[in-house]
Amino acid sequence: MTKRNTADPDAGTSHALREAGWFIGLSMLLAGGAALAVGTLGAGFQFVLALGPGVIAIVLAWRSRTLRRLLGSVVKRPADARWYLVLLLPVIGSLAVVPVAAFLGLPTAGLFGNLTATALIIPFVVLLPAIAEEIGWRGFILTRVLPRISPLAAGLLIAIPWSLMHLGLYLPGQPYDGSAVWPSIVTVTALSVIGTWIFIRTDGSVLMTSLFHAGFNAATPFTWSVDPDAAWAIRPVIFALIAFAVVLFGGLRASSRTDAAAHAGAIPVGSPS
Repeated sequence: MTKRNTADPDAGTSHALREAGWFIGLSMLLAGGAALAVGTLGAGFQFVLALGPGVIAIVLAWRSRTLRRLLGSVVKRPADARWYLVLLLPVIGSLAVVPVAAFLGLPTAGLFGNLTATALIIPFVVLLPAIAEEIGWRGFILTRVLPRISPLAAGLLIAIPWSLMHLGLYLPGQPYDGSAVWPSIVTVTALSVIGTWIFIRTDGSVLMTSLFHAGFNAATPFTWSVDPDAAWAIRPVIFALIAFAVVLFGGLRASSRTDAAAHAGAIPVGSPS
């Protein structure tokens, strides 16, 4: 058995990219298998899609002896406490749906018009799935592609398989059944770009990307004052504009691929497999 050359940077990044490929392939295989069994899984289909990537990432990280680093990112707090303010973005962006709808001449019930007690439960339901997804898409795969491509390219690249997994939610009986497809793709792409920004600027904190992700899902009730189809179309555009602003103002700018990877806590060259 030939030992990999730990002094060769290309050997390290090639190994990381292979792991990223395995992660994407296994995630797509899981999504396809779950889709075939959607009639049996019912509502559990959503949790398979959300929790699956996290489980796959943990297994692959255990195999490559990087599990401690991966799990450490889940509890890693930002060095600068001001980064917690970014968690206001999901709330502000979701609340903005109401005035935007009113500006477009669409009927609304006011800013908090249709809120119910159910809104208090949602944050507890969405937290674990958000953590599981972020362990996979940010904590595992993002650190493995950053050494080769820019943060923006990484965010857009990850959005492709992540969006494909969400397409299963359009199957009969699932939450997106009958809804337009493009808002889901725009939303996932925007969240992937914003999540990449948060991740590299907090030195690889999956904790922060998970809280942001969960916050986005938990803030959905703030759009209940607007017709569901209208809100489904408006909110993705708002978050796409936020993602565009992040890019425009240099949030994903890195002096080099190596610097970006270092910010995100990428696997060092020659890490054991």
